[in-house]
Amino acid sequence: MDDLSVTVLRREDRLSARKIWLELERQVGDVGLACSWDWTEVWLDHFGDVVDHDFVVVSEGSVPRAVILLTRGVGRTRHRVPVKTLHFGTAGEPAEDAVYVEYNRVLVAPGMRRAAAGAVLSVIHEDDSWDELRLDGFAPEDAEPFLAADTNLQPRFEPCPTVDLRSADQRNGDVLAILTSNTRYQVRRSIRAFERVEGHWAETIDDAFDIFSELVQLHQRRWREAGRPGVFASERFLEFHRSLLGRLFSKGAVCLYRARSPLA
Repeated sequence: MDDLSVTVLRREDRLSARKIWLELERQVGDVGLACSWDWTEVWLDHFGDVVDHDFVVVSEGSVPRAVILLTRGVGRTRHRVPVKTLHFGTAGEPAEDAVYVEYNRVLVAPGMRRAAAGAVLSVIHEDDSWDELRLDGFAPEDAEPFLAADTNLQPRFEPCPTVDLRSADQRNGDVLAILTSNTRYQVRRSIRAFERVEGHWAETIDDAFDIFSELVQLHQRRWREAGRPGVFASERFLEFHRSLLGRLFSKGAVCLYRARSPLA
């Protein structure tokens, strides 16, 4: 589209970017967690001081149609050679603190995906300050507009094991019935080993933080015993998740469940 323009807002312009982001979220509806302002702002609060970033806004006339968080990677190398990486979305953190975003995408108005991708890439390619452009954690359908706009982009597919729990409704709510036979066997074997399991949903924010704290302790203990630091050894990583939990729980956007064996 000839009437599309691209504006770069610096990190100091976060309030302006926030206003545009929230308005586009309202227009789009369900944008997914990693593309939401809730996720993005919490990430900026915890990583924005170490990861250089800008906001790229695509407008049609004077109306914003897309917004992207653009970050510059910290400490990236390839074969021990420093590489200046450019990332779309909440990525580029130091390796020891990395969140590893999944289901990343660009916040863009309906019907504007291909046009916005082309407009953004045309501006980015005029910047010679980076060596490698990365679309971390993009699902194939969200990466496709960029792959179509720039044939030099090379997709790399990585497995992401998931289970569609909605399909259990067709089996009278039996989640085990939708798993493979080997997985069903392993789950049932574990259940028998615990004999009796008590479950508890977090009903208050205090419940949520208590469950999360125990999760952190169990995770860290398991990995320290294996001679590894565990992901929560990173204070930034830990506080990012605590802040995100506090923000999302009050909106009913996250739930926590604790299963305990009285014998544990």
